[in-house]
Amino acid sequence: MINKGFSFIEVLMAIAIFGILTLAMASFSSGAFKVMYKQGSQTEMSDQTRFVTAIIPEVINKSYYIFPAGQTISLTGSGLHSSQVNTSISVAVLISDEESDKKYYFKAFYIKSGNLYEFSSSGKLTWNPDTSPATTITSVNGTDSLIATDIDISKSSLSYSLNYNNGVTDPVLLGQISGSTTTSDVNALIKGISWKLAFNKESLVIIKVEGVSKNVPRFQ
Repeated sequence: MINKGFSFIEVLMAIAIFGILTLAMASFSSGAFKVMYKQGSQTEMSDQTRFVTAIIPEVINKSYYIFPAGQTISLTGSGLHSSQVNTSISVAVLISDEESDKKYYFKAFYIKSGNLYEFSSSGKLTWNPDTSPATTITSVNGTDSLIATDIDISKSSLSYSLNYNNGVTDPVLLGQISGSTTTSDVNALIKGISWKLAFNKESLVIIKVEGVSKNVPRFQ
């Protein structure tokens, strides 16, 4: 029996079937990739939100001083992602040096280009006697590190709460008692913060980060 090969119609049908199978496989692969990407993004965001809600309150709760709102602090150091922080949209604090009750480490959390960074001073800081730290500590040298991405700063907000009690014996930082009735007063005594951070990956997720300072630094 002589094999005449495939007819033209049979070849066209084979090509069509092959094309359908190829498209189906491509669609399946694309769908699987999208699912994997979405799951990866959700996992990454979940990891970042857990880290942020753990580390920032820990730092705030250990702090002895929270810079009032509206303060601009210059940052210096190698490879920094910002040359300054403004405490209207960033958080800056002083953490006590256990070896000395008159020297402190500076830490700040700031958002730049949708990324959240943690800045740490390279050395210990102090300030002039009988003055607010915010009036003296206006420039800090140190390093920063990335701790979260995809922050929507337009949907994020930061608020401060004044302290009314444990600063009464200080000559300057007396909270509202001294007339500092706003959180942006350079002499205001800040007790805590409430920071709403909006993560915008596959969907918008807003987390609330809160913390209360451990104490208030005594003047020298």
